[in-house]
Parts: sequence; structure tokens; C-alpha cells
Amino acid sequence: MQSRHAIDHFNWHKSDFPEISDVEGYIEAAHEFRELASLRKITEKGNLAFFDEETGGLLLTELDGTPQSFFVPEEPRVYFDGL
Repeated sequence: MQSRHAIDHFNWHKSDFPEISDVEGYIEAAHEFRELASLRKITEKGNLAFFDEETGGLLLTELDGTPQSFFVPEEPRVYFDGL
């Protein structure tokens, strides 16, 4: 069973990833994205941020790598730089 957090984030951001059809796919894609992201940093809040300049995708995780949110912000690079 998936966490309420994962289900909520999938429902909020599924329009960013039309190729992903369910929460399990969303979580799997987030883990894959973490390995492929072109930029990474620790945010001011102490989370990890992974960003891909080509797709505009952004993944936020806990320090242990647990995904928090995976989406494409309206202004991707500006959003990443502001974290």
C-alpha cells in the first residue's frame, strides 16, 4: 500500500507526467530521475533537490533519498535556483 503522501503528490502532479499512469509508476520514475538529474543540491530546508535542465523536472527528497515531491515547476530553473 502506498503512503497518503505519495498518492496526494501523484494526484497533484500527474499532469506533468502523462506517461505515468499510477502512483507506483510515479514513485519508480522519481527514483530513476534521481539518478539521471543534471543538477543536485541541498536546499535551505535541508532536503535534496534534483533538477534536469532538459525536461524541467524537479525532485525533492529527504536526505535519506525518500521522495517528497516530483514535478515540473512553471519556471523550472528559477524554482530550482530559489530552493
